[in-house]
Amino acid sequence: MASTTSETETTLNGNFKKVYMKGEGIINLIPKGIKFIKKVKFREADKLGEDFNFPVKVQHPQSVTYAAPADGAFALADIVTGQTRNAQVDGSQMLIRDGMDYESAKKAAQGGEKAFVKSTRYMVESMVEQASKRLEIQAFYGGSGIGLGKISSITSVGSGTEDIVITTATWAPHIWSGMIGARLNVYNSSSSVAGVANSLYISAVDVASKELTVVGDITELSAITAGYDIYFATAYAKDFAGVDKIITNTGTLFGINAATYDLWTGSSYSCGSADLTLKKIERGAAVACGKGGLDDDATCWVSLTTWANSISDQAALRVYDSSYKKTYVNGAEALEIYGVNGKITIMPTGYVKEGEAFMIPDNSCFRIGATDLTFKLPGQGGKDDERFFFPMAGYAGFELRAYSHQAIAMKKPAQALKFTGIVNS
Repeated sequence: MASTTSETETTLNGNFKKVYMKGEGIINLIPKGIKFIKKVKFREADKLGEDFNFPVKVQHPQSVTYAAPADGAFALADIVTGQTRNAQVDGSQMLIRDGMDYESAKKAAQGGEKAFVKSTRYMVESMVEQASKRLEIQAFYGGSGIGLGKISSITSVGSGTEDIVITTATWAPHIWSGMIGARLNVYNSSSSVAGVANSLYISAVDVASKELTVVGDITELSAITAGYDIYFATAYAKDFAGVDKIITNTGTLFGINAATYDLWTGSSYSCGSADLTLKKIERGAAVACGKGGLDDDATCWVSLTTWANSISDQAALRVYDSSYKKTYVNGAEALEIYGVNGKITIMPTGYVKEGEAFMIPDNSCFRIGATDLTFKLPGQGGKDDERFFFPMAGYAGFELRAYSHQAIAMKKPAQALKFTGIVNS
């Protein structure tokens, strides 16, 4: 049996490398709805000790001398140098695993490449979808003070089962869709109140009602109340800082203190408990221009509900004539407008919460770390030592793992902006 198992493992690994590890194999499996991490490219960076680092400008030179006509050899002002600091970012790790029983593995190994694809494609696709989904969520809300959503109400529907409603302002449908079985932790500020032992899990999701049905320990569930915050199990204080954390930061982040350098924190624009209109987007861009010197194209990431309002809004604001060559098409995937900074692309995503939106310069953000999402695990040798499937300890099957070590980096946080107080009509 050991020899047969070893031969099966070898065949599985060989087929996996040929099918999924060549060219853009993994990337092609990332769902279309994952937009941010596709747009924000991954790149390796120089290491400084245990961290990755990149230079950022935090203060402009201020040694400016003015002189009137005929002032002669006037004295120069003392030098006030510009300041550059190395932002030090350490990526967060994330690993997802799935398994295949011996019988299925044997059939996949013996049937050739086509049989292998048929037997493994759904498993691999699901792993890539879930891993990229978790990365997308982190990219927006990693390290966020209220996590994935704030609880509006909780109702007992049976022993060890509760219906949890998320507030409209903190609801993002794609965070929760497809998350049945996901383990949760619930926090009251910085204190964990439920799910400490990964005992809470989602058994149903009602997107229309913004409701999660959660099953778990009765004592832990009874400790949950409105106003508490939800996180994925094990993510609290371990996921990387997303754009929400980076833009709203007012303290020390990546080794640089925003209280010392105002260019190291973003801006905000309140929508006043009303819709995010195109005019407000343009005004928000003006705020980012005023504070951080935003002078380049930017993308405004909005919720799906906000996007629906933007589509209606554009019909009232945009004028088309024969001189304008770019046309708006109903059902477009993005909307372009022009503000004081230049082009602003309004991009809908189900991963942004309904009560907020983010405007980010297109050339400011990137992903940094040891590795983007990969099925090749750390510690392997060269190409002859690439293993993907390996026996599961204590179970009659093979395990497959996907791994990531990365973080979001933003060179110019002062040019980014968060819209708050959005209430969609």
